[in-house]
Amino acid sequence: KNWKDGIKKLETNMIEIYTRDGCNFCEKAKELLSIEKAPYTEINLTKGEATREQVLERIGGQSAWLPVVIVDDKYIGGYEDLVEHFAKEQLENGH
Repeated sequence: KNWKDGIKKLETNMIEIYTRDGCNFCEKAKELLSIEKAPYTEINLTKGEATREQVLERIGGQSAWLPVVIVDDKYIGGYEDLVEHFAKEQLENGH
């Protein structure tokens, strides 16, 4: 499976999350996505689905900790940024 394959467009948010095994914030981010019922594509570095270099290239060479979260092809950050993304989305949708 190529690291750029398998990204599905569902509703407006297309979410990619780059993770590794044993990463607490990666697990928290995936839990949040499940709670929000947000479909996402996980790319696990431990399983060899991408390399760190490929992740850095994907986000424009910025330095980043895992998880790396990309929404609608835009790098938003990590777990805390994902929390903010959903909070902002709920405000905009009036929930």
